[in-house]
Parts: sequence; structure tokens; C-alpha cells
Amino acid sequence: MSLKNNKYARRLAAALMTGAMMVSMMGMTAMAKEPAAPTKEVHLITKVLNKDNNLYSPKVNFEFTIEPAQEGECGTITGTAGGSVKVVPGPAGGVLFSVNDEETSTTGTIESNPDKGTVTDTTVNLGSLSIVTDNSKFSSVGIYRYKIVEKDGEFPGVTYDTVPKYLDVHVTNGENGGYSYTYTIIKGTDGTQKDYGIFTNTYSGDEGSGLFDLKVVKNVEGNQADLKKDFTFAIKVDSDVTGEKFNVVVYNSENQPQDEAKTVVGDDTNAVPVELGNGDYVVIYGLSSDDVYTVTETDYSGEGYLTKVDGVEGKMATGKLTGDTTVTFTNIRNADTPTGVILNIAPYILMVALAGVLAFFFLRKRHYEM
Repeated sequence: MSLKNNKYARRLAAALMTGAMMVSMMGMTAMAKEPAAPTKEVHLITKVLNKDNNLYSPKVNFEFTIEPAQEGECGTITGTAGGSVKVVPGPAGGVLFSVNDEETSTTGTIESNPDKGTVTDTTVNLGSLSIVTDNSKFSSVGIYRYKIVEKDGEFPGVTYDTVPKYLDVHVTNGENGGYSYTYTIIKGTDGTQKDYGIFTNTYSGDEGSGLFDLKVVKNVEGNQADLKKDFTFAIKVDSDVTGEKFNVVVYNSENQPQDEAKTVVGDDTNAVPVELGNGDYVVIYGLSSDDVYTVTETDYSGEGYLTKVDGVEGKMATGKLTGDTTVTFTNIRNADTPTGVILNIAPYILMVALAGVLAFFFLRKRHYEM
């Protein structure tokens, strides 16, 4: 193709593209008051967990629902320049949770697990949910309200945030005859209390929470006991929740934590070892009534120790908790004093003492006579 023809070809292509754009704009104008086709994704819902600093985050899913608000949950919003707009329930399916790149749903889930945050964190951001708006569901301008609720649950130690939050979708006239969409999350139904879309839960072992602590105390007794010796224990928890973790802290006799805390995984077949000396103790935090604990002390009978658990001979404590519980392991090592030898020679000692007294008086008398 010659240079001249190539030049004309470029001009023709540019003219065709300009024409196409003009047709497109004319089409949008002709579609005035018609909704835009694409959906819009917005991160609006965030889950925050406030927890005790000796607990791992729980292994639980927090579930949410989104649905059109009821008529009684809608009101009227007055504009700053005058006039007012009645808030109406949003159309079904107009706002959904984004499950993944291809799926949407009226329900959404934010997962909590022990790896979110650290055991010493008191506030953990567990993640967020995205809202997808299906613009095709809105046929006119207006303010449309949806209700977002966290489902109540029964996970021990968790307090759920079940107070509804309301999402208002403001559909306004946009450019080129289309619609523009803005979003507001509010508390209550009067539309005046803005919200940040944060649902806050607590996870605590406070009284009545359903979480309990197991304290294992070590005592060493006896006239032949080594009061400086450390004794080895194995700690295991069979949890009813796969992947749950429990914090294990060793304290000395002065109630000071020792070294770094250890972790027991609820579904792990391996036990966690700890060393306890006289007066030391270990605490396993955050056990529920469905968790089975097993604490086993190494056998020290070969060293002459008798082991008792809460006063009963044995080397293992196991069971479920219904409250904070203390279990005491006592190691006893005694040896009898050979008192019989002393009793057998006592008469001879007495005779020697008597002879000494008699000799004193006898020799004293003879010295006087001289």
C-alpha cells in the first residue's frame, strides 16, 4: 500500500471511531433514566474482635445477612436545601454480599481463626465483606434501605454484635442521563447516625462466658525430696473444634510467668511438655465444657518418689471442666531415720555418765583426806 493510501486509511479509521463514539453517546442519552449495567463492589462491613490477652482468636465463622428493610424501618430524609425524600425498602437482590469473583449471596461469612492476630493482642481485625450492587434492580432515583444483621451464635466465650446496621443506597441522576450510586451505613432508622460498618465481638473468659482455666500446681514433700528438682509434665487437649488453640503459661512460686508461653493445638495428637518445680504451676486458658484435658506427669517412682493427684495416688489428671479448676500434683520422697541404734546404746551411755559422777565424788574425797 502506498504512503498516500495509508494516510487515507488512517483518516477513515479515525472517522469511523468518532462516529461510533457519537452513536454510543446518543444511545446513552436515549436510555435516559435507565440503570447502568455494571455492578459496583464496595468494602463496607468489617469484623473486629476484642479479646482477652491470654486467648487465641476463636475458630469460628461469623455470619451476616443482608435483606431489604421493612417499611417500619424506613423514614424520611430532609435535604439541606429543602424538600425531603421518603426512604423505601430496597428491591430484592439489589445489594448482595460478594462471595467470590463470580458468586453473590444474601449471606456472608467472616472467618476467625487462631492465626488471626497473636495471643497477646486485645483487638484483632478479622476482615471485611464486600457489597455488590446490581444496578439493574434500581429503576428510578431514590433512597433505598437494606438491613445488615450478624447472626447470633453459641460459641463459648463469644459475645455477638446482633444490633442491625442499615445500608442506604442513594440513587441520583448522573451524567449522560444515567444514575449515580452512593452508600451510607447508619445506626437506627432515622438516618441521622452515621456508622462505619464495624461489627465488634468480644471473646473473653469472664464469669459466665463458658470458658474456663485449668491450673496445675506442683508440690514436692518429704525429708529426702529434692526441692530444686524440675518435674516433667505432658499436656494435651482434645477439642471439639478442629484447629482450636490454647495458651499454656508456666508460673513460678512467686506467680511470675516463666519463659515464653506454649501452645496446645486442640486436635494435635502430640502432647506439649512443661517443667514444674516445687511451688510452680501451669495454667491452660480458654477451655470449654466440651474440651477434654489430659495432664500426665513422668514416672519418678524409680527415684523413690510417690506421686499423688489431689491426694490420690496416680500420675494423670483428665476430664472436662465446668468451672475454673485447680489440680495439685504432689511428689513425696521420705526415708525413715534409724532410731533403733540410738535406743540400743542408750543404757551404755547412761552407765558411762553414772561412772563419771561416782569417780568425781570419790576422787574429790580422797584429795580432801590428804
